[in-house]
Amino acid sequence: MAVAANEARTDLRSLAALSDVGRALASGLELRASLERALEKIEQHRGTVRGAVFLLDESSAEIGVEAAVGIPAEGLRARYKVGEGVVGRVVQSGRPVVIPATTREPLVMDRVFLRKRSGNAEWSLVCVPIVLERKPVGALAADFPFNANREYQSDAQFLSVVAAMIAQALRAQRTVESERNRLLAENVHLRQELEERYDLSNIVGTSGPMRQVYEQIAQVAQTNTTVLIRGESGTGKELIAHAIH
Repeated sequence: MAVAANEARTDLRSLAALSDVGRALASGLELRASLERALEKIEQHRGTVRGAVFLLDESSAEIGVEAAVGIPAEGLRARYKVGEGVVGRVVQSGRPVVIPATTREPLVMDRVFLRKRSGNAEWSLVCVPIVLERKPVGALAADFPFNANREYQSDAQFLSVVAAMIAQALRAQRTVESERNRLLAENVHLRQELEERYDLSNIVGTSGPMRQVYEQIAQVAQTNTTVLIRGESGTGKELIAHAIH
C-alpha cells in the first residue's frame, strides 16, 4: 500500500509539473519567452540546474540555442552540427540520450552548458528529441545533480512529454508565421496590381488639357485636401482618383 501511495503522489507531482509547463507554453508570450518559462517550471518541479531548447536551422544545418536557463551568455552562442555531441546525436537519430555522469562521457562536449565553470561537481544529462511531422527539429536537454539512485527513465519520459508539448507550440508558431508571410506577399501583390492599374502611365493623353490634369494631380496629391472630380461616365474619373490617392 505504501508503494502504491508513493507512486500515486509521484504521478500527481508529474501531472502538476506538466500542467504548469503547458500553461507556460500557452501563455501567449513570444515563443522564446514561453520556452524560458517552461524551462523554469521544469527546474522548479524536477530540480534541474541547467536546461535548454535547441532548434535546427535547416538553411545552415546547424543546431542553436533557442531558449535556456542557467547557461552563461557564451554558451547561448554555441552551435552544433547534426550528429555532433549529445545534442547533435539526438537530433540526428531522433532518440533520447541519458548520460548518468557527464565527466565520464567523451560524447559530452560542454559547449553550451559550460559545466566546468560550475566547479568539480558531477552532473547527469538527459537529452530528448523535439519531433515535428515525424522529423527531429531540435532537442530538449537538462542537467540534474548527480545521484546514483536517480530514476533516469522517469526523467527521460517526463522530458519527452515536455518535448512533445514544445513541438505543438512550434507548430502553432510556424503556422502563424506562414499565414503572416502569405498575407504580406498577398498585400505586396495587390499593391503592385493597383500601382500598375492606376499608375499615371495608364492614363492616356498628351494634349494641353491632359498635361494640366497631370500638374493638378501632382499638386493636390501632396496635400490633405478634399478633391472633387467631375466628368461624364467613362472619362477616367476613377483612374484620376486613384492616381491622386
